[in-house]
Amino acid sequence: MADNERVYVSPSEAKAMLADGDSVHCFLNPGGILLGADWSREDVHAYLDAAETIELAGEPATAMKHGLVARQPRDDWHFFATRPPPHSPQPPTRGVHE
Repeated sequence: MADNERVYVSPSEAKAMLADGDSVHCFLNPGGILLGADWSREDVHAYLDAAETIELAGEPATAMKHGLVARQPRDDWHFFATRPPPHSPQPPTRGVHE
């Protein structure tokens, strides 16, 4: 994915990406201050259902395990905690002993 390529996801796809648990961590950056809090899963679902835009977050936020970003009209971007991406199975390596 190119650095400037935007990848949009649906509310149902976004909900499937959220970190496990009864609450989901969210951070936003209003006016240059990083704010974070745990939200109930139900509140996150409601926010995503009402969002005008939901996207995969960029590399910096994804590295902070907040790989989903959403925005409602006239609101700041909200970065939500996501599950780690599934690891690709490593192909078996051949041993030196035969």
